[in-house]
Amino acid sequence: MSAETKYFNYEAVSGFFQFDRSPTGPDYRATTTPNLGLISRPYETDSYFDPTNEKTQWERFMYYLKTQNIRGRGRILYKLIFYIRHGEGYHNAKKAEVGREEWDAHWCRLDGDGKLIWFDASLTERGKQQAQALNRFWRESIRNPKIPLPQAYYTSPHARCLETTKIVYSGLDGSVGFSSAPIVKEGLRERSGYRSCNQRQTKSWIASHYPLYEVEGSFAEQDELWRPDEREPTTNVERRAKAVLDEIFKDSSKCVLSITAHSLLVRALHTVTKHPDIGVAPGAMVPLLIRAEAV
Repeated sequence: MSAETKYFNYEAVSGFFQFDRSPTGPDYRATTTPNLGLISRPYETDSYFDPTNEKTQWERFMYYLKTQNIRGRGRILYKLIFYIRHGEGYHNAKKAEVGREEWDAHWCRLDGDGKLIWFDASLTERGKQQAQALNRFWRESIRNPKIPLPQAYYTSPHARCLETTKIVYSGLDGSVGFSSAPIVKEGLRERSGYRSCNQRQTKSWIASHYPLYEVEGSFAEQDELWRPDEREPTTNVERRAKAVLDEIFKDSSKCVLSITAHSLLVRALHTVTKHPDIGVAPGAMVPLLIRAEAV
């Protein structure tokens, strides 16, 4: 498929993962589930891929997915996204301490409280443990039930996401690195403005602290999007989510991806793909199967 191919119609595909059946609303946050909630079901490709019923559910699902992409002939493309919400950050901890009302009225505008710093908030110890739990999940799952590792990694530029990605995927391929360099995308950042936790570090800081990562070419040195007295409209976050999908769907050779970002970003992806508005807990990983139609 050529780099000029454009995808304009995205649709979340249901019927494969329990996550898609989760409750919606503000009181529910999805967590990482065994087997990532892949539903036990037959596929039309089972008769010739697994006639003796020896393959795992994930092996059969991935063969079915690859077959669908071959049949799509470039106009229809499916990608499986492992979406990770970053682990608990210092901003999350402070909001939990003082409550949402006081956080929004006062604390969110500050860089810290003299003990904690939440400017471009990094992970708390609890947040690191959440990411380490996902690393253990992967170490077990790539052996059985043979969940495939991502072929490409994308992350928000915020420190809590960069750190989560590093911890979650560290050493899974037998090394301290990644099978491919995680790509830092401005479009995956949290809703910009107003709160100091959502102002990112400089491009140089990211490059020096995460030298194995690839910062996208259009990335500015300073955070030019954050405004102290103006919050980004949620409709713009949705436009950013759509633009990220447009970019990652240009490459038809990789159908299993990882995205590490934020609670509002996954909700924006849900809006763009017409998926139920299901919240995701800090440090959790959920599957999103997306179908794209090209023009």
